[in-house]
Amino acid sequence: MPNVKGGKGYKRGKNSDEAEKMITWDPASGQMLGRVIKVLGSRRFSVYCNDTILRTCRICGSMRKSDWINLGAIVLVGVRAVGTSLTDTNAINGVIQIGDIIHLFGPSMYKDLKAIPTTNPILFTNVEKKIEENVTQIEDDFFLDEGEEEGETAAELNAQKASEKELADAKQKEKAKEHTMKMKSQRELTLDDL
Repeated sequence: MPNVKGGKGYKRGKNSDEAEKMITWDPASGQMLGRVIKVLGSRRFSVYCNDTILRTCRICGSMRKSDWINLGAIVLVGVRAVGTSLTDTNAINGVIQIGDIIHLFGPSMYKDLKAIPTTNPILFTNVEKKIEENVTQIEDDFFLDEGEEEGETAAELNAQKASEKELADAKQKEKAKEHTMKMKSQRELTLDDL
């Protein structure tokens, strides 16, 4: 048989089936599709799930070393609710929404997944930028300090204070320079009198 595939290890994959097979999942047990929105680090991802909730998900142990999950990938998520929080932005009714990434779907499966009637079509659009804009807008509104107006953010106020301080420092340096010039001229006058 001629080497059609090419490369060093072409004989290793001769018996493998390259077509990815559709797996089944149970929505009643909390398993659903999701799209990776943000990579948080330490095996954690922010995932936009099929029920339009943003969850923090971890890679399960069996996938940790075998699969590489990129931004925008479609994954199967096992949902679980643990803990209570009043400050977490992903919390719904005080319960933090978290889950586990169980399976990573390849791009060749997206057409079949999109054809499933219960699948949210938003998962297959570029939703990362839209959600990121909404989250930053919510955070800006949520973290206003006392005395701040809604149009101003803490960064804008800090920049304004820094520019005011620079002006005050420049005026103080100018006064010090004038004072040294005045003292120098007085010394020269006293030396001329002697």
